[in-house]
Amino acid sequence: MKSNSIFKLFILTCAFAFSTLAATTQAADEVNGIAATVNGEVVTQAEVSGAVMTQTQLWLFQNQTASPAQRDAKIAEIKAAALKDLVDRKLILAEFKTKGGVIKRQYIDQAIDRIVRGRFKGDRKKFNEELQKSGLTFPDFRRIQEEQIIVGAMRSQNSGGRIMINTPKQRQDLYQIKRSEFASESFVKLRMLSIPKKTAEGSDAAASQKALIKEIRQKLIDGAEFATMAKTYSQDSFATEGGSVGTISKDALNATITEVAFSLAPRTVSGIVDDGADWRLLYVDAKQDGKTPPLSEVHEQVDKMVTQEKRQKIVEDWLKRLRKDADVRIFN
Repeated sequence: MKSNSIFKLFILTCAFAFSTLAATTQAADEVNGIAATVNGEVVTQAEVSGAVMTQTQLWLFQNQTASPAQRDAKIAEIKAAALKDLVDRKLILAEFKTKGGVIKRQYIDQAIDRIVRGRFKGDRKKFNEELQKSGLTFPDFRRIQEEQIIVGAMRSQNSGGRIMINTPKQRQDLYQIKRSEFASESFVKLRMLSIPKKTAEGSDAAASQKALIKEIRQKLIDGAEFATMAKTYSQDSFATEGGSVGTISKDALNATITEVAFSLAPRTVSGIVDDGADWRLLYVDAKQDGKTPPLSEVHEQVDKMVTQEKRQKIVEDWLKRLRKDADVRIFN
């Protein structure tokens, strides 16, 4: 994807986030929505929405080459964990303050400089321009960096000793659980046929359009060639190529299409896929499943994962103690 289209997609996502936040904030003001309290400090529903928006903006700003599937998955993850993360963040920042912690300005400056050098090749003007377009002010961005440094440092200090010894059984157990993560990448050679829910004139014709795609699917099941049907009926950019999307990996398309495509056996047509504004049919010409290497070949990677999981458990136990010692109340 070209950088210009990535940036447009990024701006559209941010604009959607801002409109969502505005609506949520208004609703929260009307009902005085309270999501939680932390040691008497109120966390409003609007604040949670604001945290989702800020984290989304920041992640998109720092991952502008992410695929649609990666972007959708990350945004869903941010939304699901928003309230818990916000409460934990407040507890960690409060603990840092209680212990008299101070972050030197130079550390924040260095973190921002690394971003400017790494993502903007040292072009501070370009960095400021894209920051402004994303909707984040520089003071906000600087505050976020400071809080990230504090939270990261506090988590690191409370993640166990410097060296951890992992047993062969621990490595073997983790490898068995996460075998699929070590597999080489899977691919499918995909074709797609798309029928919009609205007609070319703009009228909503979802029922009749669905009836059409049902009829098309039945013809495919009865033996019609997918490429011919796609050229005849499909209304997307792949139609002229007989619906051929090409050979794709799991992060090429959105989560809905990816899940269906990679679950299909070769030379079979999917059921009707509801993909937002369109009804779609998918067809896999060929499929290449990833191969899983033996433990001996990924020994070091597995060992690091075991250590990481142990440290995450220690950090979670520490956060549980912070929550237990604090007055935290969650409201639906």
